[in-house]
Amino acid sequence: MHHPDHVAGVEKKFRRHVAAGEPWEDTFPLRGRDAQYRWFLSRAFPLRDDSGKVLSWFGTHTDIDAQRRAEEALLEADRRKDEFIAVLAHELRNPLAPVRNAVEILKLAAPPEPRLDRTRAVIERQVGHMARLLDDLLDVSRISRGKLVLQMQRCDLAAIVRDTTEDYRSSIEAAGLRLQLHVPPEPVWVDGDPVRLTQMLGNLLTNAERFNQAQGSIEVSCEPSPAEGSVVVRVRDTGIGIEAALLPRLFDPFAQGAQDMARSKGGLGLAVTRGLVELHRGTVSAESAGHGRGATFALQLPLAQAHTLPQAPSAVAGDAAARPLRILVVEDNVDAASTLAELLQLMGHAVEVDHTGRAGVERARQWRPDAVISDLGLPGELDGFGVAAALRADPALGRMHLVALSGYVDEKTRRRCEQAGFDTHVAKPPDRGALERALASRKG
Repeated sequence: MHHPDHVAGVEKKFRRHVAAGEPWEDTFPLRGRDAQYRWFLSRAFPLRDDSGKVLSWFGTHTDIDAQRRAEEALLEADRRKDEFIAVLAHELRNPLAPVRNAVEILKLAAPPEPRLDRTRAVIERQVGHMARLLDDLLDVSRISRGKLVLQMQRCDLAAIVRDTTEDYRSSIEAAGLRLQLHVPPEPVWVDGDPVRLTQMLGNLLTNAERFNQAQGSIEVSCEPSPAEGSVVVRVRDTGIGIEAALLPRLFDPFAQGAQDMARSKGGLGLAVTRGLVELHRGTVSAESAGHGRGATFALQLPLAQAHTLPQAPSAVAGDAAARPLRILVVEDNVDAASTLAELLQLMGHAVEVDHTGRAGVERARQWRPDAVISDLGLPGELDGFGVAAALRADPALGRMHLVALSGYVDEKTRRRCEQAGFDTHVAKPPDRGALERALASRKG
């Protein structure tokens, strides 16, 4: 009756429990009269006399085949959903890349003109907003599956709050809002992922700006409490407030879309923030006196243990991107390739372009560039991973700096990039700062 793939393990486990006199439980497939296998939950319990001696065993088999197949179907559906979200994000990132490249080109090349400056700023903000939405969509999926990995290190949270708030100041003040920042002058040490800490605060600042009112204000504070072993970062706004009925569901992913109440469109970023802060062993909360009376969001994180000293930042020997480089761009999207090449040229570099992996490898061998920026999803027999592997296999090209460019931004893709030989990974759509940092990491 037992399936041949399971019978040995079932028998071994059962004999072990019988020898120890312990209750036994297992799941396995059994063959029926129709020769088909169905899954069963099997349990057995020892029956003892007054002295404790096992007299016999009593057991049951419960047919759980329908439940088992339903669970497998749900797991498969969940896998397909995550795969769809990843592909969707990748496909949406691709057209954003040439748009952001074009904006950067206009910023560098176009003459100053107030109307054009305002138009460029609008495009830049909206591209950044789209990119953040895609990041949030992927992060919600990864957090829910336990697949998001933090890069933990000792961080000065006061500096992160200060720098992140200042990064958002121009956008907030352009919206006609006042921004106040209260941060202690001394470091506030926490153990965390600095990128994700910045993302959490950025989500709260974006939320406060989006749901504020004309001539309103946003106040950001960082308040350590050594006695309680924690620090609280608060973002207060004078915006449209939150209805009491919505507060319990505010941080649930996708729960806000059907709501007609205030802040009905803010759930995705807040859901990501809750997932990230919980991975940091902290909490996030929201308070509001009601509609039209503003809101306060608070991130509470544990302070780092005092006996562990923060690591000193490593010195960087010069900016490798400050001098002109010979850069090869390998990208099959013609608009993305041409705009990226033009942007790099405006940054002072010499650039060549190829649209297939095979052509890129041949060009690299002939031209010997300082750096190669390659898309991962290239057509033909050689994708971006293949390009990196081919270049790393050539001893003459060992010092070449390889930058992966992709709409896939998950940890699995990053690990594959590292294994293939890429030095760094840049997510689409890259801004000029991301490109400069990727090139500045070049050794030599």
